Amino acid sequence: MDITLDGLQEPNVDFLSSIILFGIIQGIILFFVFFLRRPKGYIFFLVFLGSLIIQELEAFLFYSGYMFYLLHFLYLSSAFSLLSGPALMQYTFRFLGLDNKKSPRNLLHFLPAILYFLYNCLYIIQPLEKKYFDYVKLIDPQAMLPLPRKIVEIDPLEIHGYVYVELIGLHLVLYGAISLFKIYKQKKNVAKVNQLVWLVILNGSLMCSGLVLLIAEGGVTEGIRLYYSVLPKYSTRIYNTFSLYFISAFLLLNGNFFRQQAKYQKSSLNGKIRKAKLQKIITILETEKPFLKQSFSLTELSQQCNMPRSHITEVINQELKMTFYELTNDLRIKEGMKLLQNPDQDLNMEQFAFQLGYNSKSAFYRAFKKVTSMTPLQYKTSHKK
Repeated sequence: MDITLDGLQEPNVDFLSSIILFGIIQGIILFFVFFLRRPKGYIFFLVFLGSLIIQELEAFLFYSGYMFYLLHFLYLSSAFSLLSGPALMQYTFRFLGLDNKKSPRNLLHFLPAILYFLYNCLYIIQPLEKKYFDYVKLIDPQAMLPLPRKIVEIDPLEIHGYVYVELIGLHLVLYGAISLFKIYKQKKNVAKVNQLVWLVILNGSLMCSGLVLLIAEGGVTEGIRLYYSVLPKYSTRIYNTFSLYFISAFLLLNGNFFRQQAKYQKSSLNGKIRKAKLQKIITILETEKPFLKQSFSLTELSQQCNMPRSHITEVINQELKMTFYELTNDLRIKEGMKLLQNPDQDLNMEQFAFQLGYNSKSAFYRAFKKVTSMTPLQYKTSHKK
């Protein structure tokens, strides 16, 4: 079979393929930004981005007509779609501090993508005339072409029709939903609101991409139409492109995003260890109440807990979303509120401030009013029976 452009439209970068092309460029820029910055879990985010870029590259080649010159890219991206969900989930878990260990079990999530890629090699090794035949049929199903030769059977297990679109779509929805559930459960452990928004955007987009895929390209399995799509088939590619635009826009609008992540990026403390250390800190603070001393300091707490200062700071920052100073002040005010509710409490306010660990009455008043919106005397009066 002669492989020529006869009967095919000349390659042309139209409006649709231009949008996809600029999305690919955005994806490549993001890839290098994350590679150079290397935030926590960046390897998995690079795998996620790489899978999107490969999917969009195939879409660009197809819609622009340049696929004719690179026929080996035809149907190449299907297996890479199965990388997106596991890669983004692993990135999310590391961002949340849920799994800092390099466990071989994590690789099992990538097994479907690897197996399907190996199975798809039966198509990859086919001669160019076979891929030319399939490419022309995609553009014009009525085209009259002689049947090409095949080296081996392309789909001996007859699974391609099930994997793409339905299984891949469900795969993306499932991984997106699992990650969103974990984000909801761990939202208190996310230091900044924009970091929480970042994770929700990524995983919400992943889940929606699966839904768009199912709606736009699903509905037909092994020649049986299950439902009619209300979206054009290119919706999936356009959605992925705009996801890349949106991710880029978010990072541009949040210029300090990487600096926020970098603070504890190389920490040896994972979520479980931090929680155990926090419990030890809280126990000492509640039983011994060292914060009531004016000399109370991070060094003193470090000695009492037999824990490095850096660990105490990290645990308080990451688990309580407070600084050491804020925690100390919070504990002192709560202790003061509890004492003021006692009708027998009749201390001079300056003495009361010193009893709570403050160096002056004015410092105590400012801190107390900031928390309760009342002066200590007003608070005491409001709780009299």
